[in-house]
Amino acid sequence: EEYQREAWHEIVERTQATGVDGFELNLSCPHGLPERRMGMAMVWACLLYSAAVAGFALMRDLWLAVGMLAVAGVFHSVYSAYQASLMQLEADPRFRSRIMALQTTMWGVTPFAALAMGQMIDRWGAVPVVFAWMAVATVLCGAIAVISRTLRDV
Repeated sequence: EEYQREAWHEIVERTQATGVDGFELNLSCPHGLPERRMGMAMVWACLLYSAAVAGFALMRDLWLAVGMLAVAGVFHSVYSAYQASLMQLEADPRFRSRIMALQTTMWGVTPFAALAMGQMIDRWGAVPVVFAWMAVATVLCGAIAVISRTLRDV
């Protein structure tokens, strides 16, 4: 897919014709102008996010920990943007809305995972639990990157 100025103008004109009071055009979103190797960029963002959270878990200085958590937030935002964009780009158009709805629904499971993690922290302490969860996430992300040809090709 390449950038086509006329196509964007048509989208804006069609949107204005609906009578909306305003709309947002996010030019930094990767699915607006796909680039090569988005899959591997997403993997790297996930790995760096996991590393930053694991680093946060090991920090003993409050302000270094806050800084590490901010870095983790940046990598998580990048990962989330790439992941949502890749799902939209790779999904069959007939099922795209259902896939995106399923993704949104799965975000709703996060509080339940947090409850399980909280129970583990109460039992074994924050540092080993957070570090272990990030280690598992890193291993899974790396394994998926190695196994998934599609992820490496997009």
